Amino acid sequence: MSEDAALELGAEIVANSVTFIIGLMAIIMQQSIASATEKKKEKKETAEAERIETTMLDMRRQILDVGMRVEQLDAQLREMNRTIVAMKEYGKITVPQTVAKTEGKNKLSSKLESKS
Repeated sequence: MSEDAALELGAEIVANSVTFIIGLMAIIMQQSIASATEKKKEKKETAEAERIETTMLDMRRQILDVGMRVEQLDAQLREMNRTIVAMKEYGKITVPQTVAKTEGKNKLSSKLESKS
């Protein structure tokens, strides 16, 4: 092989090697960028999932609080109903007696006034 042919073959090998290395580096960089993008996307999705989960837990907690408050209000309402019923029953017993006593006092005071 002549010196010129060997030199040309060596230059071609070097050029192909450089082209191969540059191509390989481009592929590695592209993979690295894609990997970084994928990690960023996964991190964002994880953060969104955690935010949704936290929101759901807060909503469940609020629903439980509202449920407990409804139970408290229901108990208070039942107690008020019992009190009202008891007051109505109390009024049935004492109102006629009170009216009779009041009418008796009025009759007595009218008699005293007429004597004066």
